[in-house]
Amino acid sequence: MATSKHRVVARLGFAALLIVTVVLAAGMRRGDVPRVTVLTWNIFDGVADFTGPPDMEQLWHGENATRFGERADSIAQIIAEHHPHIICLQEVAHWRGLILLDLYNHNFLAMLQQRLVALGLHYDIVGMLETINFYSQFDSGGTFPSTLRWRENVVILARQSTQIEVSNVRTRSFDDTFTISSPSHSLEFQRGWIAADISYRGKRARYVCTHLEPRSSSVRQDQAAQLIDWLSGTGLPVVVMGDMSSLPGGAVHTQFTDAGYQDAWAAIHGLQAGPTCCQSPDLMNSTSELDKRNDYVFLRGALTPVSISRVGQNQSDRTPGGLWPSDHAGLVAHIGLE
Repeated sequence: MATSKHRVVARLGFAALLIVTVVLAAGMRRGDVPRVTVLTWNIFDGVADFTGPPDMEQLWHGENATRFGERADSIAQIIAEHHPHIICLQEVAHWRGLILLDLYNHNFLAMLQQRLVALGLHYDIVGMLETINFYSQFDSGGTFPSTLRWRENVVILARQSTQIEVSNVRTRSFDDTFTISSPSHSLEFQRGWIAADISYRGKRARYVCTHLEPRSSSVRQDQAAQLIDWLSGTGLPVVVMGDMSSLPGGAVHTQFTDAGYQDAWAAIHGLQAGPTCCQSPDLMNSTSELDKRNDYVFLRGALTPVSISRVGQNQSDRTPGGLWPSDHAGLVAHIGLE
């Protein structure tokens, strides 16, 4: 009888040990799932929206007034706080020319990287795609006309790390674009995307950065369709980030969700919460005017949205001169790589 009881106790003990082992193993597997942190942010080129032919002098005054050098400090501090592995930036402008015979050179990417390095952060340029290249002369009151070139890019940055490996970087412009024309010159918004296959802790996914056309809904939908179609050929998990210039539940949002993409923000917070656009064009509004969600992190495949939050929307994020870091809030997402 004693021997039988001992056998029962031993079996129960073994079963309990087996259950604990299975639970611990499962917990370890869940804990071992790598989590990559991504940031997408339209950092604002400094240009107020316009529909007619652009006036370069007006554009220059607007860009100059929004002082990216000052805003770059705030953006870099926010990046340092969240330390993302992958960054997708839109409206990364480079203004260069001669104003009253003085060299004018505002290179947003170089300015931001200088601030990051000063904070001890090192990010490599994974890919860059030019979306605007516009040149014009204007009378600024001098003997000779002033000249200015406005270039703009979307950019992917990756944190320098032995755990991050980048391969298969591609850039492509959309077939359908929007152009503003005048008798003297025209401005084409040659938008597109950057795609890179990036491994983090051995888990590979395709990361895409884009900015869809805000001035035409038909062009925007064609661009979204082209990108979705191009990505349908990969078996990798896909992270699509950027300013989609479209509301939750709108045409572009529906195009992505119908194609099997998950809206990371909606998965965590609900469809309508979390506006990311837009502050006043001069960035000096005293209270936030964000009232619509235009910026997204879309996921497809073996990816899990763990958390996602806005950045750059708090009063404490404003510069000492009272500027918001951008007219958009950024999004920081933590993603589980299954």
